[in-house]
Amino acid sequence: MNSSSRVRPHVQLPAPDTYPGALQSRLAERYTAQSPEVTNAGLPGEVVVNPATLSRFVGFISSGAFDAVLLMEGANDLANDNVPAVMTGLGRMIDEATSRRMRVLLATIPPENPAASDPKSRGLQAAKVAPFNDQVRLLAASKSVPLVDVYQAFGSDLTLIGGDGLHPNAAGYRAIADAFFASIKQTLELPAEASAMPSPMLTPFVRRWPL
Repeated sequence: MNSSSRVRPHVQLPAPDTYPGALQSRLAERYTAQSPEVTNAGLPGEVVVNPATLSRFVGFISSGAFDAVLLMEGANDLANDNVPAVMTGLGRMIDEATSRRMRVLLATIPPENPAASDPKSRGLQAAKVAPFNDQVRLLAASKSVPLVDVYQAFGSDLTLIGGDGLHPNAAGYRAIADAFFASIKQTLELPAEASAMPSPMLTPFVRRWPL
């Protein structure tokens, strides 16, 4: 979901308006007895089918600093029409993380807007997003990991996509953060009676969330 150095860059938003920043704020407000930290490990222009992607991912999660992975990748792969290879790559990322006892939340990707205002629109793969996300849903089920349906959270509201047709705007990033936040509460939050704390607790203790 990042721009490549070979194409026109998208507008850079202040950290609170990105989905890692917005999610960080939501987690801090809810889990006041802990200090969950969101780390944005996205890489501009990255494609899942590049073997270097898995190597980078493994190197990153092998630090031992993370308890969970929020995984949303694949938008940059759509032009290559090799969805099976992308699903294989995502599956390997999931396996590498779960083998290290990390929790994985796998997300669908947002829609694209082929009618974007930018004359160099990057929303040209819009028709491929929905079928791609169908495969992501199947992958989540086959790997028994929670699905964060970002695509569904956007619905048909393309006003959440920025002028380049590919990247969400600030409101769109907040929608992504909300989708992840809802899944975190549903899958990682201890019941109030189990935590015996005045505020909800995450389990396991979440220090950082690589994205």
